[in-house]
Amino acid sequence: MMQMKNTEKKEQKEQFRIELTVEQFLKDYFEPEMTAARCRACPGFGKTWACPDFAFAPQDFWKRFTTYTVLVERLWVADSADAEEAQERLQREKKGFNRRMLELEKACGGTALYAQECEVCTTCARLDGEPCRLPQIMRYSIEALGGNAEKLIRDKLGFAMQWSHDGSVPDYYLLIGGLLR
Repeated sequence: MMQMKNTEKKEQKEQFRIELTVEQFLKDYFEPEMTAARCRACPGFGKTWACPDFAFAPQDFWKRFTTYTVLVERLWVADSADAEEAQERLQREKKGFNRRMLELEKACGGTALYAQECEVCTTCARLDGEPCRLPQIMRYSIEALGGNAEKLIRDKLGFAMQWSHDGSVPDYYLLIGGLLR
């Protein structure tokens, strides 16, 4: 694991890197039933091509690769005025994070994984029963592909994921993606 710190004005974030074999990932962190249940509970479920249910088995997707470089950014938001400001910061950082995942994919080869759901299009073609308009940009998340990101972070980095509840502001949010090769 490698950690880098960036403490800019008001935008504090830490970056972490975890190297895993896909075999190890599937053994320790592949929990498709649990993650599918969480996906179904999401208000965005099934509204993008990056969401389950897929026309392929997620385990088969993972098995196309041998290594997974997990990239994590911990965005400190406790100093946000309210939950809305914290969410805005998260969304702003998420766009940059996902863009960096695509750049890494181009530079190193392999396939990038995004943080959370794909938000490239304003309205996904899936809602109209059409194929993805931008398959060269659309990517899946670890959770959509059956990965238990929460357990992975706890085991490998030693801290827990945090969420906002009823308007509260957590100490931090996590962006989790990476590169499969």
